[in-house]
Amino acid sequence: MSPTYHFGDYAIIQEAGNDQVETGDVVLMKGNKEFPLVLHRAVSAEKACVITQGDANHTPDPEGCQEIIGISRARIPIIGIPLYFINRGFQQMFGGL
Repeated sequence: MSPTYHFGDYAIIQEAGNDQVETGDVVLMKGNKEFPLVLHRAVSAEKACVITQGDANHTPDPEGCQEIIGISRARIPIIGIPLYFINRGFQQMFGGL
């Protein structure tokens, strides 16, 4: 989501469904096995169908309508870096448990 969000930024997410998203909102959605959660911008929000795109991407996400988990309401710079490394350490020590 660069340039809006950077590695280490912490997003404050308000739980929301597809019907609560407006075009322009930064949303948290289900991703894939490699990236289970994805933060992208809603480029189209009509009824229950939300089309998303990363700010650094030139085209919308190819999956079409997304299942939204929540809407980003605030960003706290840098604070996520220690959390990332703590989580990563636990994954290495305990095999991803």
